[in-house]
Amino acid sequence: MTESKKTTLTATRLRIILSLTLLLIIAAGGGGFVYVKGLLTQYSVTVSHTKVDAQASDGNITSLETIQKELATDQDVVQKATQLRSTSEFPEFDIVNDVKKYAAADGISIDSYDFTSQGSTGTPSTTSVPAPAVSSSSKTVDLSVSIHSPVNYQKLLQFLYDLQQGLPKMQVQGVSVGPGDSVDTVEVQPITIEMYTE
Repeated sequence: MTESKKTTLTATRLRIILSLTLLLIIAAGGGGFVYVKGLLTQYSVTVSHTKVDAQASDGNITSLETIQKELATDQDVVQKATQLRSTSEFPEFDIVNDVKKYAAADGISIDSYDFTSQGSTGTPSTTSVPAPAVSSSSKTVDLSVSIHSPVNYQKLLQFLYDLQQGLPKMQVQGVSVGPGDSVDTVEVQPITIEMYTE
């Protein structure tokens, strides 16, 4: 029988094993450090992007709040802007009602109303109201108004002013006047009034 060789651990071998083990531990620690450093770098980039997005979102919220405050302070302007045009389904009723309202306030008597084609200067009809003429290009309704003449010219001027300053926006196409039976009165031809619609 052969005798088996016994491995003996000598000091030299022990130093070699310990050195190799130490090198393996250092290599594993270095690899682990590099891996964790990469994870931390990726996490910091994600946090940085999130922070930038949050700051941009805060900026958007701030600008939206500023716009909301401006709209709240300018609410009367927004409301008037929506009132510039007649939004009703039947704007011909709006224009007649508004003309009646201003005439009554300014002491003007209206003889008749007549819906005319835009730019027409025909004679007005009786107080019956035919179908309105709506200009397709500018979205307006035209109404010819016959004022009872002679009329006080100061009342007439106030009436014309009130028509053009009221809401919804109306515009007088032109006024043809002649001398009245006294110094402060005038004879007025039918007036064409245009009202803007939606």
